[in-house]
Amino acid sequence: MDHSPRIRIALLGAGGFATDAHLPAIAHNQDTLQLVALYSRSLKSATSLLDAARRLPSLASSADSISLYSDDHPDPQSHSLDALLDRTDIDAVALCLPIPAQPAIIRRCLSANKHVLSEKPLAPSLAEARALVQEYERDHAPRGVHWLVAEQFPYAPAWEKARDLVRQGKLGTLVGFDARVFIQPTLKAGATNWRRVPDYQGGFLLDGGVHFFAALRHVLSGSVSPSTSSPTELTALSAHVTQLDRALPPADTLRCLVSTSDPALSGTLTLSFGTPPPSSAKVYTFTGTDGVLSVDLGAGPRTVLLTLVSRAPEAEPNGAPLPPRRVEIELPAQTAVEREFAAFAGVILEGARDSEGAAGSAARVRSGPRAAMRDLAAVEGALKSGEREGDKVGLRELVGDEWWEVK
Repeated sequence: MDHSPRIRIALLGAGGFATDAHLPAIAHNQDTLQLVALYSRSLKSATSLLDAARRLPSLASSADSISLYSDDHPDPQSHSLDALLDRTDIDAVALCLPIPAQPAIIRRCLSANKHVLSEKPLAPSLAEARALVQEYERDHAPRGVHWLVAEQFPYAPAWEKARDLVRQGKLGTLVGFDARVFIQPTLKAGATNWRRVPDYQGGFLLDGGVHFFAALRHVLSGSVSPSTSSPTELTALSAHVTQLDRALPPADTLRCLVSTSDPALSGTLTLSFGTPPPSSAKVYTFTGTDGVLSVDLGAGPRTVLLTLVSRAPEAEPNGAPLPPRRVEIELPAQTAVEREFAAFAGVILEGARDSEGAAGSAARVRSGPRAAMRDLAAVEGALKSGEREGDKVGLRELVGDEWWEVK
């Protein structure tokens, strides 16, 4: 694969998230990414995506050189997906496709020697994910082909800050965590048939749920488990799963008790896409021996609010008790996708210099295929536990010992 000063990337998929998130993220990273092609199943939607690119200042001047590919193109021989993947001047692809369609397309892209950034989850089920990861690690990674999963939560400033506060000991020793997330999907987000009539497990719980387990995974990794002397991991859960909204089959709500690799640390997570208003909390709370940290995702339309309440300092002898210390940190909520695309570019450029190092390692821990399998395992484990009336399900057993370690 030859290389130009920038990574030449194609965007596959033209739905709402491709338009609203992937396209602006590529535009934001114009110093490292050059958009050269767009693909969609229909030429109409590919053309609409190109029109959206023309409206972005950093892409407008080069929009005329962006090639369109589709399944119904009038010239299918030279404008099919295969034709796109045959191009030697395309280095990488970003996939923003429906969940069931992704594994087959990921395989085609990897086999075509393209670096891949694929949307979460990496597959509809763990069985498909394991087969895909095995194939990637056996056949493609040794050739220097990189694959990351577009799970943006570990790249979000708020979750990164929360992890740092835990890692720095600002909460003391973690003793518990609780998360309550109630989301009513917008008409735009929920109207598509592949979400309202899903042909994959869990429906919206799989589609959106991996985000919220990824956030928990990332923050807890800042704490060292005394029993393993390693970053704390989610290890098992016991869940109740139900459907509250008839339009979101087969389930839209889960409530679970989450165990970790630290025997003294556990917590709860409630996630619902079906609970009606006014329930709208989107708050994680991490409790430690020296403080409590809350991460409020619903504090504002474009910001996330972190609040750290620390143990009160010792009062002077015969002095009045001092109040706990309270610090509020407001961080942007809209930059995570831009940051994950920047990380993807960084991994490719690092590999091109024959020096796989910090960028690749950090990205794999955040959103490599094995890390993404853990998030998928958490949702699949919750669904299995729900089917078994709350029986505890071990996540490592679901993923398999061979595939558990993130590397």
